[in-house]
Amino acid sequence: MKRLLLIAALVFTGTACSSFPAMNAAKSDDKSTSAAAADVKPEVAQAMKQLRTAAEAGNPGAQTQLGLLYARGEPRAGVEQDINEAVRWFRKASDQGFPGGQTNLAIAYALGQGGVNKDPAEAVRLTRLAAEQGWAPGQMQLGLLYAQGVGVEKNYTEAAKWVRKAADQGLPPAQTQLGVYYGNGLGVKQSYAEAEKWLKLAANQGDEDAKRLLGELKQVRSGKAPAPASAQMQ
Repeated sequence: MKRLLLIAALVFTGTACSSFPAMNAAKSDDKSTSAAAADVKPEVAQAMKQLRTAAEAGNPGAQTQLGLLYARGEPRAGVEQDINEAVRWFRKASDQGFPGGQTNLAIAYALGQGGVNKDPAEAVRLTRLAAEQGWAPGQMQLGLLYAQGVGVEKNYTEAAKWVRKAADQGLPPAQTQLGVYYGNGLGVKQSYAEAEKWLKLAANQGDEDAKRLLGELKQVRSGKAPAPASAQMQ
């Protein structure tokens, strides 16, 4: 099984449009991003207006969602990517103790994006605040920070502990990561059976990494492929 890199998980997290069905329904077939941005559907424009109004009124969930739209860019909503603006909204949510805002602001500090200086220690502090509130993406992120030694001493036992908390809540990337840890014996006792269990849980939710890794695990267990060294399966 191949290494799942931390950088793959350090992306701004959350479902930006989940509270605004009009934005989910506005599936664009345009190949041109600029064309899509110029043709914002009325229901999407109304959803954006509601979202921005809620964010400006201080709703931390709306602030985080608006930040995610800026972080990723959403042509269907007429929003161009602007990391600085994304971080501004994440900070507003984080300052209210909202775990989604804390987790995403932490990413900005980990990567040194959005007008903030790179500060791994601050990234860990913010991520831990979110993780200790039971926020699954924050728990997953804290585990990865431990696994990579970003802002903390590398510690796979701590990494597995936090990733398991997120996996137990049904977060597919965490289930995949925990499966990798079991496959390698990183922070947990090595067990292909446990690796398969967690990878299947993630794959059943559509996680593409889990599907790929299940195929590789099958090859290893059948003896058709050598078991990779732990250092190669992080």
